[in-house]
Amino acid sequence: DGHGTTNQSHTYQLRDDAPEKGSNYYRLVQHDIDHNSEIIKTIVAEVRDGLSAISLFPNPVRTDTEVTLVMNGLRPKAEQEVQVIDIQGRIHTILRITTDESGSFRGQLKTDLTQGLYVIKINASILKLVVY
Repeated sequence: DGHGTTNQSHTYQLRDDAPEKGSNYYRLVQHDIDHNSEIIKTIVAEVRDGLSAISLFPNPVRTDTEVTLVMNGLRPKAEQEVQVIDIQGRIHTILRITTDESGSFRGQLKTDLTQGLYVIKINASILKLVVY
């Protein structure tokens, strides 16, 4: 819905869950009821590496063994959610990790999972983990 003619300021938010590496352009366009349009503002957001560098090793892994998770190119000092999901779609674990000042994370994950195939979901990225 429009706000009509007003002198009040308005706040707008947008979250791009799949930005491209490099320059991403976003613009706010005002569309009037009389079908006129005006570009209010264009901004550029630079994405370093996106989520292209995520690794999980060793894989496959034995039960009760630690797995190393490495992520690079994320937002610095940002919380990330890591979900461990079994093949039936049940969430076994949800971890919240925080990237360092360079947007990276390296840590050990304990795999107290039974034998089977699991999906590790981090934002829009999916990794497979085989436990034997």
